[in-house]
Amino acid sequence: MIDVNGYDLTSHSNARTGNYLLLGVTSSPLAFPVYEPESLPDERSAWLALRDAHPNEIRHALVALRPAQRVVLFCHDPTALLFLRRDETVRRSLAKIEQTVIGHLDSAFYFQQSSLLTGMPTIRFLGNSIRRMTQALSDARCWRDFQLRLCPSTAGIELRKDGGFYEAKIEEAASRPAQFLFHALPR
Repeated sequence: MIDVNGYDLTSHSNARTGNYLLLGVTSSPLAFPVYEPESLPDERSAWLALRDAHPNEIRHALVALRPAQRVVLFCHDPTALLFLRRDETVRRSLAKIEQTVIGHLDSAFYFQQSSLLTGMPTIRFLGNSIRRMTQALSDARCWRDFQLRLCPSTAGIELRKDGGFYEAKIEEAASRPAQFLFHALPR
């Protein structure tokens, strides 16, 4: 167990349904290099241990895939995808990842704007939030490899009022791709 302030951070979630592996990863430890400048010095060693342990769990899950199995990956913060993409086991498994469900961007509007800003340089002089966002965007080209599907926040953003949730219909035999049906929550 890796403990940071009483929270067990070693667990990730995955479930199997037929020929699908539903694999949830924890974004913060995977993208810890982006967050490290803001981390508390007395917690840093625990985060670094988690940063080393979590990819091993992900590799183990991907290596155990059967030939017919497909993956639906859940990764809240797409900043972590760059770090996943650097892993050889993950790169070899990309063809098996049918969809990667992300959140964090809250709205399709932000997701579309992120696509336009892909490749921008990291801005380091306007504070940690701008540094984190621009660092993620500078390497966002790799997001394409993961077949992204944004699941917005249930409330969406005030400008668009575009919140909702997805319902996934998964055929256990995986003879056709999983279907994701969006349910808007009007406000």
